[in-house]
Amino acid sequence: MCGKFYGKLKALRVEKGMSQTELARRVKSSPSYISKLENDPFIQVSHAMLQRLANALEVSVEEVWESPYDELVGDPSTGPVSAERAVLRAFRKLERKSQNRLLKTLNHLKELDERDDEREKTPPDE
Repeated sequence: MCGKFYGKLKALRVEKGMSQTELARRVKSSPSYISKLENDPFIQVSHAMLQRLANALEVSVEEVWESPYDELVGDPSTGPVSAERAVLRAFRKLERKSQNRLLKTLNHLKELDERDDEREKTPPDE
């Protein structure tokens, strides 16, 4: 989740003039956990913690989690889940044969994207 939740959290905290220690105190956590939230793109965070962070920063949960690159999906009772995580969870539930088919399809889509990129870079013949 590079550049997504954890980058947004730090930006909001700094914008509010708050130290990691102060934010940790407000959410009843430790400064080291806040540091992990801000710097580890793979850390798991509960919906309850997202809510406490949002309250401490005086913003909505959506603002803490918001990202132009990572649409939230999932069921509201379990909290927001990044589209990337949702795809990984679904992928892990597939049989190996289906995983291999999906990987081939993704590689094919990547090749098509690369071709499209090259076409956009090439000036049209006059």
